[in-house]
Amino acid sequence: MPYIKHQNIHLYYQYIEGYEPTSNTVIFLHTNISDHTLYDDLYSYFYDYHILVFDLRGFGKSDLGNDMLSIDLYVEDLHYMIDSFQLTSVYIVGMGFGGLTALKFSTVYPDYVIRLVILSLPCFPQESYSQLKQQRDQLTVNGTRIPVEDLLQIVTVLTGEYERYYRLQKWMTEMNTFVYRKIMELTLYTDPVVYMRQTKAPTLILAGEHDILFPQELLIYHSIQLPHVHHTVVPNASTFLVLDQPEMTAKLIRNFFTALDKRKRPLLQYKRNISDYVPSYEETMKHKKATRAKENQILEVNIVYSFRVRFNGKEILHGWNKRHAKRIFVYLVFHPTSPREEICASLWPDTPLDNALRNLRVYLTHLRRLLQVEGEKIDHLLVIDKKEITLADCVDCDAIHLMHEVKDAVNESNKLLKQRRVKNLLSKITDPGFLTAVYDDWFLNLRQDIEERLIELTIWLVREMFEQGQAEDAIDILKQYVQVFDHNESLYDMLINFYKITANDAEMKYWMTEKDKQWE
Repeated sequence: MPYIKHQNIHLYYQYIEGYEPTSNTVIFLHTNISDHTLYDDLYSYFYDYHILVFDLRGFGKSDLGNDMLSIDLYVEDLHYMIDSFQLTSVYIVGMGFGGLTALKFSTVYPDYVIRLVILSLPCFPQESYSQLKQQRDQLTVNGTRIPVEDLLQIVTVLTGEYERYYRLQKWMTEMNTFVYRKIMELTLYTDPVVYMRQTKAPTLILAGEHDILFPQELLIYHSIQLPHVHHTVVPNASTFLVLDQPEMTAKLIRNFFTALDKRKRPLLQYKRNISDYVPSYEETMKHKKATRAKENQILEVNIVYSFRVRFNGKEILHGWNKRHAKRIFVYLVFHPTSPREEICASLWPDTPLDNALRNLRVYLTHLRRLLQVEGEKIDHLLVIDKKEITLADCVDCDAIHLMHEVKDAVNESNKLLKQRRVKNLLSKITDPGFLTAVYDDWFLNLRQDIEERLIELTIWLVREMFEQGQAEDAIDILKQYVQVFDHNESLYDMLINFYKITANDAEMKYWMTEKDKQWE
């Protein structure tokens, strides 16, 4: 059997060669209550990659050893495995605890990781840890048993009709109780957001639509603020989405590996994490609402399609295209209190800081004059001091409303209400030219994140409609939004598949041709 000796233990592995000796390597890391066979149904989709998979320490055929179990220990096991095969750069796919290990690895050894895919990533607020522990202790009788039957009802949508169901059941019944308890503790009580902010690797997070073991709301909130992290929901799947939807999961991973570099807009790198200074949209809206109620003043800003600014109903028409006024103003709408250095780094990253700061003083003088409206007392609208620039909390922006509505739709658990939310959202996005007021990197990245969430919601909606017998309406939505969302490949695939299901060969071939035109 193939083993690699690492310190005082043996790690069992399998290495599957791709078609070409020069192919890249994908490493698959399994999660708790599983082993290296977790991804068996995916390998055929990665025929053109080398594949390295191994049993984590204490799982399957690998030794446990005597060291205290920690994420750092598993990170070093992964590092040793990569070095043993003399690999210099790899793609890594990890699920659950394996995903946490991969994420931490990418922060410690960033040069090794090309792309990172994490499945069913746990993310809980620290204030819920005591409640989680209490619930876990009840389920496991204080860690003395693995609740196999309870877990089988939660972590998969599969039933006894599927071989994969019994594979999962076998993993659970053969699992070492001590290892299960310890890995579960590491999984539940580790905050992945810290590593998400630190990693430089482009990262895709996949979550099952029906996953209640690891709720995704907090993760989605943080993902939408990080320029290098993308979150996608896999329909009709739970925690073990690799077993529930192996084909769809494999295709999403492949698309992320291969299509990312082909996008018209490359992944953007920042001198700072955008999460460091993008405010919480909910807190922003709440604060602005309270301020408006006190002062009865509104600075209305339209950005979603046409750029338009009005103060208490009076439109400010002229001067926006001079001295970077529009760029600075839009930035302040989303970052109401910003240090001068931060504004310069975001808007003029290639300009020496001293020059940028000197120019900013001139630009801000112009912007302050621009915001003067006859008959209105608005000296407070733009507060300029030596270190920070502050835009008053009376801004009512349609783009911030849009982001808030997207977040609400993503988090909505009631299917009927979610359908209404999504349809209402889509009714506001009817043309590809949305959110094009400025073309700075931070704004383009924000637009990209919003578009990706809208695409996820569109896919969810049309699938629901199709299952409810509304095939024609579902297809009409797909035909419209495949144009709106920059000829998205997933929407093309879904449209083609729907025509295949409905045996409409003519339309299926037409849309296959249209797709080929876009991806030539």
